[in-house]
Order: sequence, then C-alpha cells, then structure tokens
Amino acid sequence: MDDTTIQGIDRTLQLPKELIHHMLPCLMTMEAARTSVLSKTWLRAWSTYPNLDFTERNFTKEPSFKSLDPGFKEKDDPQIEEARERFLKYVDKTMIRYHNEGIPIDKCRLDLSSIDPRWAYFVDNWIGILVQNHVKELEVSVSDYSFLGSTLKRHLCHGTIKLYPLKMLSLRRVCITEEEIQNVISSCPLIKELRLHSCRG
Repeated sequence: MDDTTIQGIDRTLQLPKELIHHMLPCLMTMEAARTSVLSKTWLRAWSTYPNLDFTERNFTKEPSFKSLDPGFKEKDDPQIEEARERFLKYVDKTMIRYHNEGIPIDKCRLDLSSIDPRWAYFVDNWIGILVQNHVKELEVSVSDYSFLGSTLKRHLCHGTIKLYPLKMLSLRRVCITEEEIQNVISSCPLIKELRLHSCRG
C-alpha cells in the first residue's frame, strides 16, 4: 500500500460527523453500522445518526413465511424467534439511548413483519420516544398493530402534545379509524404528507 493510499484512508477516517451523516444513507443499515469500527469519529457519527431504519427483515435476513404458508407461525421456528428477539433488543437499546442522550431524530422507519402481543409494550414505548424527540418523518409498518390505545394515539389524538416538527407520517397495516386520522392531522400543524397503506379501522 503506497503513501497516497494511506493518506486517503486517513482522510476518510477523519471526515467530519456532518459529512458522514450524509454518506450513511447510501448504505444498508447493517453496513452503516459496521462503519462505526473505522474510527472514533465514525463511531460518534453512527451513534448520533438522525435517520433510523428499523426494518426487521434487514436484521433477521429471513423470508416472510406468512406469505408462503398462511398456516405457518414464526414462533414455531426457534431460529426466527431468536433473530426477532435480538432485533427487539437492538431497537429498544438504541431508542432508549437516543432518548436518554437527547439525540435528535429526523426520520424513523419501524417495519415489523408481524407483532407478537409481547411486543406491543415495546412498540408503544418506541413511538413515545419518537414523539418526545420531535421526529419529523415517521413510517410505521407493523402487522396487527392497533393504533387504538397506542402511545401515538394518546399523545396526538387526546391533544396531550402537538407534534409540530412532524411533516410526514406513513402508516402501513395498522388499525386506525377515520376520527383518529382527523385528530392526528389536527395535532400536526406542519404535516404535509400522510400515507395510509393497507390500514383498517
């Protein structure tokens, strides 16, 4: 390896955090996470990255067996269950850290193939943290997740908080009524885009 190559690597490791934040979206979540071992600068950039993507299939690398066999239950496969448990712990640890350290969250995607009743508490808690951290763009795709009674509904629909920074909200495969939709819109004065995909209520 010549001196020019070494100097190029050194400069890459010393890039400012803001520039690294612009580079991370070009990578898959797991690939972006691996950059944290490059240097302390990259570690700080990754640990404060304001755009969070918690897409379960990117972590578990398992196909959606529900689409292949309607009678299949993921909890019957120990490997899939273990992968989902690791995913849950990772998301929970990350969300709590962002909350405790007051790290801004601009965008967040939460995409789960399905929701076990045991997960409901965690999902509610994560959405509560996103609301408190003034998320600007939120995408929720969780099968069988009921918007009714959720943290997001309590905050927005009951008027306990105005989520002023929120500009885009995308809900996929969740339960939500027309009245709740209107309450969400009125609680988010800056919202420009509301997407509903395969929702029911």
